[in-house]
Amino acid sequence: MATSMDMLPTEILETIFVIGQIPPYPFVKAADVEENVAFALTISWVCTRWREIALAQPNLWTSIASRYGSTSTVLSFLQRSRDLPLVYSETTRPWSPPSKVDHLRCKIICRAQHCHLFSPGYFPFNQALENFRGSPIESLSIVVDRADVGHELRILRRGFSRLRRLHIDGYSMRPRIPSQLASPELFLDTLSLSRQCLPSMTLLSRTAHTLTQLILGKGISASSFYAANIPELTALVKLVAIGGLLGIQEQLNMPNLEEFHMLGWKSKHYNKFDRELSVLGGWEHRPFQKVHTISIELQLLSGSDLRPTLFRTFPNVKDAYLHVDGPWEIKSWPANMGVMASALVIEDVHGARWPLLRRIGVKDEATRDRLAAELGERVSETVVLVRVAQWPVMRSGFHNR
Repeated sequence: MATSMDMLPTEILETIFVIGQIPPYPFVKAADVEENVAFALTISWVCTRWREIALAQPNLWTSIASRYGSTSTVLSFLQRSRDLPLVYSETTRPWSPPSKVDHLRCKIICRAQHCHLFSPGYFPFNQALENFRGSPIESLSIVVDRADVGHELRILRRGFSRLRRLHIDGYSMRPRIPSQLASPELFLDTLSLSRQCLPSMTLLSRTAHTLTQLILGKGISASSFYAANIPELTALVKLVAIGGLLGIQEQLNMPNLEEFHMLGWKSKHYNKFDRELSVLGGWEHRPFQKVHTISIELQLLSGSDLRPTLFRTFPNVKDAYLHVDGPWEIKSWPANMGVMASALVIEDVHGARWPLLRRIGVKDEATRDRLAAELGERVSETVVLVRVAQWPVMRSGFHNR
């Protein structure tokens, strides 16, 4: 994932809003709040183009800024969207009847097409979702930290005829998301899950025949899919796995998949990306013949060479966007400089390992410049080196299918 907000294209954000309040209770750890808000916002930056998202507390940006740069960097980035409405809620006590600010927020939300709800325990989901009735909501993101949000989420079955994209983040608890959420009137084409959303696998199972995009955040494991007994995802054309796959491919059958994006989280809590080698290796007996676009971002802790597995798993790639950090030294290339991407170009493009390859992208300009200097005329004109802002997962994510 991008660690600098300056790397993100301006058009990703049209307007930002985050709704909710953060009660000052011991069981709500500040670090967890920061991490999950940052995760939710990263989802929106990378995979969506939100129209309106609400901001819970002004000082929350200071915490988020520590993960993405200075506070001034965050504010300058947000100011690029001149129409940015910020509705602040200074409430720090448990939820009470809606104030004028709450009514104002609900009124604004009713005009939104895309909405994000963040609740670390006390945001009135019931009230908020009731206000959504009859609104043109197409994309809805929910971050929950409650033992039972069933009553509130059942409201989704009513008045959401236009809802097509749904993101559920289980935060630090296991929300008992009801299977009734998947009503006959709800036809999702994009579903995003993260953070122990095991019960919501029922939702995935019931909407599997309509889903074209599946986005999996960190905290999702293969055991979740095994327990849900999910059928073939026959309509799925795009899979985005943020934070790794952890063996999920053994539980899913995606015969018509066209895009595969695996973006790794580089953090002290989740950095064992060598496990992804075995994950991709599990696909060797079942190659994805229809996949034409891949994005791989990994931080490997072993010196294993991932290229043979990639070629066998995705034999018909046309666009490859690769960034791998690891202790490799191939020819004169040092570690942490996209050596896997360079090796692919140098050794395999003209070796017809990917005969349909027309574009290979690397994440940083330094790697691009070094590749261009070393390869020279040996690179076909159809092979274009691009920056991360031009990755297909940045261009065609949660918002536009």
